[in-house]
Amino acid sequence: MNERISNLFLSALLLSVLLFVTCKKDTSPLQESCSPYSAITEMDEQGNPVGNTDPEDWKISGILASLGAFPNPAGSTCTIHFGLSGSASLTITINNQPDQIVRTLYNQNAAAGIYQIQWNLKDDAGNDLPDCIYRVYFRATTNTGDTYETYGDVQVRR
Repeated sequence: MNERISNLFLSALLLSVLLFVTCKKDTSPLQESCSPYSAITEMDEQGNPVGNTDPEDWKISGILASLGAFPNPAGSTCTIHFGLSGSASLTITINNQPDQIVRTLYNQNAAAGIYQIQWNLKDDAGNDLPDCIYRVYFRATTNTGDTYETYGDVQVRR
């Protein structure tokens, strides 16, 4: 029964990703040497997709699914959506270029479920981050030691 529920949960997450997450290359100017990330998952304030699908962002990895962020581009806050099909130690970080952690959004155990977390577009010291594309990394480690990772990109544009 638990395996059937897990399979249904993962199927629902995959369907959500396929239906709701799209991406489009952003051609607006960014700070020089700001970011190597060339595409973002673009969504409006209600989480409605805009643009084309990017096969690299917001994927399912084992028990972990990064479902997207909106609005994207973000001007003052961004809501990041993700799901777990099993319990895990979960870390979510925001990384800049050259892939340095600028903010740790979440670093604790989490049960299976669908989650959302707010990011105020600030670093760990409380400073506003400059306009740029940032990578949101998700890392989940189960109690058996299996580790799953995925990511998605968010553009800060004030």
